[in-house]
Amino acid sequence: MSAHHRVHDPDPRPNRTDATPCCEATDPDGWGFICTMEPDHDGDHVAGNGISISEVWPQ
Repeated sequence: MSAHHRVHDPDPRPNRTDATPCCEATDPDGWGFICTMEPDHDGDHVAGNGISISEVWPQ
């Protein structure tokens, strides 16, 4: 079962660094968000900034 994420919720991967593997799917609206969840994750794509979630979109 996947978690339900919303914009402004705490970032689910707050300790992620540039070296941490990520999904890297881009948002469908072209705003420049990149999914920071782990590769092959279940559920929605989530763009986190280390503190909170900036954007969420469906897979």
